[in-house]
Amino acid sequence: MSSVTEVDLGEGRVIRVVGPARVEVVSGVVLAVGSRFREGSSLIVHRFRSYGIKALANSRLKLFLGEGSRVEEVGAGEEVVDEWLRVSERVLRECVGRPCRVVVMGPPESGKSTLTAFIANYLRESGLRVGVVEGDVGQEDILVPGTVALAEVSKPILWLRELEPLSFRFVGCTSPQYCYAESVVAIRELVDEAVKMGIQSLVINTDGWVGSPPALEHKLTLTRFVKPTTVIALSEEVYDFISRCVGNLVEVLYAPR
Repeated sequence: MSSVTEVDLGEGRVIRVVGPARVEVVSGVVLAVGSRFREGSSLIVHRFRSYGIKALANSRLKLFLGEGSRVEEVGAGEEVVDEWLRVSERVLRECVGRPCRVVVMGPPESGKSTLTAFIANYLRESGLRVGVVEGDVGQEDILVPGTVALAEVSKPILWLRELEPLSFRFVGCTSPQYCYAESVVAIRELVDEAVKMGIQSLVINTDGWVGSPPALEHKLTLTRFVKPTTVIALSEEVYDFISRCVGNLVEVLYAPR
């Protein structure tokens, strides 16, 4: 059974929408995954996805809720929108007027893909030309598993599956522990391609292999090859490790999962 409901959001208030659902902005402006949605615009929340939606001004939303979807009140500390906004502002300062590369790291199911989309949207909203490198060989968000892919973010996205690949590399495995060097080289080649295309701001999503010394060494090798301006860790362990190793060369930020 589907239903329709309207919600008034005071400025600063956050709700969580669990899909499948369509959200129309009747009035005001809200923030979802780093993009602003204004009066007359809408967004789709797919089944099994959920997003925090924050009112940037007094707003009214009309929600078309599919079977199994719901709208939830968000208590203090239950959503990461404000923390991710602060991280995105730090990244933006590094990207304005110069090339930047942002690498997102963390364990499985920590929100790496969503944070990648969030930051890419935020940079695009600020007038930058933004690309995403999907470096997780086990995902099929931009292309099929076993590949890494490059895409440009030319409109608001809620998840990486909305992007179309500009280029890709076949790596041939679904975990970098089986193609350690190949995965690093493939990501670096796509970063170089993006630069040749004139894409100066890049957000690089990585796989969730971080739970062992070889896994952390892989992330350190990737950092050294890609030479990012910023590394964002969705894990305190990853944050501590990367900070100790290259924190004097690269800005390393922690973001809550």
